[in-house]
Amino acid sequence: MQMKEIQAITKRLRKFYDSLAQVINSGGFVNVRPDKAYTVKMLIQELKVKVQPYSKSSALLLDDIQNSLFAPNFNGTIGINPYRFGKLDAVLTYLESADFVCNFAKYLDTPWEDINDSIRKLLEDSSNASDRLSYNQVGVLGREIYIMLAKKVYRPEMDTGEDDKKIGPADAKGMISSYIKYVLKGKSYEDLRNYSDKAIKFAEHVTHNKTDDKASMEILVTAVIALVSLISIVYKCSSN
Repeated sequence: MQMKEIQAITKRLRKFYDSLAQVINSGGFVNVRPDKAYTVKMLIQELKVKVQPYSKSSALLLDDIQNSLFAPNFNGTIGINPYRFGKLDAVLTYLESADFVCNFAKYLDTPWEDINDSIRKLLEDSSNASDRLSYNQVGVLGREIYIMLAKKVYRPEMDTGEDDKKIGPADAKGMISSYIKYVLKGKSYEDLRNYSDKAIKFAEHVTHNKTDDKASMEILVTAVIALVSLISIVYKCSSN
């Protein structure tokens, strides 16, 4: 769940950044409590470790930010270095971007060679896309990967018939949702089921939309790769 964990830490640090950005970026001074500074430093440390295998430059920046973002004041409060604060924004922006997700995907290794090949082609085609036609072609490939993934994990006995609707051969959402409900049963998997449900719904939404510009194409690539990564991990764990 490495990508999920990176996204969760990034979201927490973004919340910290946004809470202080208006004051600091306008030249103001902000002090934080020592316990708050410690929590943020630990989050940066955790993020640095998790990002290291996928982006060494981001890990180095996070190391510098962790060491120099905070400085103690004489009154016992902790001040913030505005330069390192700006660097934190830059790193978080990259980690939230499609570029980082695509870089992460280079290390993605699913149990299915045809999906691995398709992901590599998706990344190559999306990096070369430059007009409406090529953006749409990436969208078509993303949709094909989405359906391919569903057929890899779904079996007819997983269809519970809860919606009084038979799952069809192109119903990727229905197939993957049934798979998740089937293999992730019980209260201990509730958070993971909820996260999976959101990832499936997002992938379903973007793969049915037109990808006629770069932004919509990048959103689709991000959604498909995130879902493939998640389902691949669940599949590997449930097969052991």
